[in-house]
Amino acid sequence: MNKTLKTILQSANNNLQKQKIFSNNIANISTPGFKEQYVYQVQKKNHNKDIQNVNQVFVNLKRGNFKKIDNSKYLTTKKNNWIAVLDTDLDIAFMQTGKLELNKKGELLLNKLPILNVNDETIISPTHKMPKILSDGKVVLNFKKNNKLSQKFLGQIKVLKFLPEDLLYINHGKYFLKDTGMIKYTQNQLRRFGIDTPEITDELEESNVNITENLINMMASVRNFESNMKTISTEQENEEKSNTLLNGVL
Repeated sequence: MNKTLKTILQSANNNLQKQKIFSNNIANISTPGFKEQYVYQVQKKNHNKDIQNVNQVFVNLKRGNFKKIDNSKYLTTKKNNWIAVLDTDLDIAFMQTGKLELNKKGELLLNKLPILNVNDETIISPTHKMPKILSDGKVVLNFKKNNKLSQKFLGQIKVLKFLPEDLLYINHGKYFLKDTGMIKYTQNQLRRFGIDTPEITDELEESNVNITENLINMMASVRNFESNMKTISTEQENEEKSNTLLNGVL
């Protein structure tokens, strides 16, 4: 395979990857808290030390719009505040928005991961009824006793402050700490927000997908891929014709 054909094939693969990313962005436009991805081409050397263009995928960490929903079962933090959750591997992860629900144990979940309290313990509703989350992060359960409305304190959600560059986006609104964030975490340089600084809301954070840009980019990558395929077909036809002529001469 000649060098020109290799370059065109690499370009075709890059365009296919772009299509996958843009289509995933478009498919998740209605997913709360979804962060769109975008692609830049960078030049890297391969194992033969040849320079080639490859796609570098980045995540747009800009927050989406906030939307008030009646009887919402969503939880969202404002600014640079992050809710601590327990990952499936029992590691601490962080989220800024997600859907609230209870599992069979009565644990309060955010996007299917248990929310942690300030002691790094899960928050459990003993009656398996959805508790109320106050703006300061307190979790309470409303109940009636002697015909009077009472509240039971279930825990204080662990809300910590990080800069976006302190965290690494994984998926489904879940982040892990980078080294810089871990240093802040272990050195106790983070503070929890008190009752005088409400940072938790039941608003829904929408995805930050720019549908217009993604549709335009999707169409461009499709056209570029089709152009790549036509060029490859032409190159192969020319190579076959050249071989036929050479064989005739020989």
